[in-house]
Amino acid sequence: MGKDNFFEIYRDANKQLGARPTIKVSLLSDSYNASRNFAGIMVYSHDGEYNWYNSEGCNAGHSGRAFYVLIKDTDGWNGVHCNLYQELFGPHSRHTTCCAGFSIMNSVLKYNSYCFNHTTGSMGSCRWSSDGQPSLSEDEKVLTQQAVRVWQEVGPGVVSQLSDSVHIALWAAHRTGAGGA
Repeated sequence: MGKDNFFEIYRDANKQLGARPTIKVSLLSDSYNASRNFAGIMVYSHDGEYNWYNSEGCNAGHSGRAFYVLIKDTDGWNGVHCNLYQELFGPHSRHTTCCAGFSIMNSVLKYNSYCFNHTTGSMGSCRWSSDGQPSLSEDEKVLTQQAVRVWQEVGPGVVSQLSDSVHIALWAAHRTGAGGA
């Protein structure tokens, strides 16, 4: 499910960033409210880079890096993930961005996005491959769970270090051939 080469994406992000990646929940995210519905996007790379500069959209003039998360209240929205992408990056083509979509509906985390999770593409040195399913891979789910938990507990604008258990599990899954990577 989701990115069937997620370990390669994670490994390459580690290499290009020079350190274990962090998860940043954007300051532009809405605050959690259990009575509302939300959609989120986790960006792995943009324009083939794990560090990028946003020239358009709500984050114009700011840089981003792998595992950047934007979560917005989407009650009343249609096509939530594609619209969320347009809000973040402007009219930029989503086919140059490797990312994942998720939602929180009735306080339940959902891992499906037809807009992002079943896409395959490449840009620069970043290549992503999907199994064609709308759900995230198991490894992507672990990162999403951490991002959403931190967002719910602390709020927007938080940078969270990946826990040792998550980081080790991602590497161990690859070494044994198990997991979603």
